[in-house]
Amino acid sequence: MTALILGIIAAVCTGLSFAQIPFVGFIGIVLGIVAWVMGAKAVKANPADGQAKAGKILGMIVTILAIISVIIVAVAAAALVGTMMGAMM
Repeated sequence: MTALILGIIAAVCTGLSFAQIPFVGFIGIVLGIVAWVMGAKAVKANPADGQAKAGKILGMIVTILAIISVIIVAVAAAALVGTMMGAMM
């Protein structure tokens, strides 16, 4: 149950990071990894627990998406700084 809740919170943080809100993507990465690990441990303890499986899968997906969003934001910020520096010269 906890892995699923963390996965949902991580998904919200990742969605907000795609909206260019600074540093929220890092929270999504951390919570996604925690949900992934907690879900894996819960599935190992009780393979029939559907919520644990959902938390594990959601943690995996959100972690990957959060990493992609952080990369996109970093590239966009670098492009913006490069454009501003080019305009100053």
